[in-house]
Amino acid sequence: MACNLLRKKTNQKMTKKNLSNSQEKILDAAVTVFSKNGFEGARTRDIADLAQVNIATLHYHFKSKDGIYGSVIKQILERSNELMMPTMIAQREIIESSKDKKEIIEAIKIMSLSFIEIIINPENARYSKIVAFEQIDQSKHFKTLFETVMKRVCEPFIYGVAKIMGKKPESIEVILLTHSLHSTLTALQHNKSSLLYLSGWKGYDQNNIKHIRKNISHVIDSLLQPYL
Repeated sequence: MACNLLRKKTNQKMTKKNLSNSQEKILDAAVTVFSKNGFEGARTRDIADLAQVNIATLHYHFKSKDGIYGSVIKQILERSNELMMPTMIAQREIIESSKDKKEIIEAIKIMSLSFIEIIINPENARYSKIVAFEQIDQSKHFKTLFETVMKRVCEPFIYGVAKIMGKKPESIEVILLTHSLHSTLTALQHNKSSLLYLSGWKGYDQNNIKHIRKNISHVIDSLLQPYL
């Protein structure tokens, strides 16, 4: 398994090296434009202008807005593989092998805290916003993004919650409770402005993250305690 992850990282580096300078600039600009406007609201002209290339160059490399968006989804997948999946894979193995509900809750907490530190990291903000746009107003690419990225992140949580509740992973009770947990986690990025305004925080510094981690731990306990 570790070897597979290493291969993925190596392939990612090779893929990036194979991109031309124009392609890299276009993709970086596309991530910014899609994060601000979503797929439907984004224009290839805006992407080309931000990348400082002509529209013909953009279409030469990516053919269409769909082609650019597909490449952006691949970037989100690569970041997910590198930043999230090692923790998700390790904790899912614990969840699947354990019969101790408290140990499973601890695994869910570890995944949750890793997840929030990744999504509130400023370097990942643009990618988080693209996912948020798809959650609010699905484009025709939602299924691809969900099946390649979001589902893989969600599944370890679903299996953990299912074992705690003593129900099948596909049951609506498990899905709704897992969704409640994910909503709490993603709100730290999607509702960031409100939280900062109400709390008086200037941003997510290390001291504030300590408060967030403690709160998330309490939320998980309150959601799952009734099933112990």
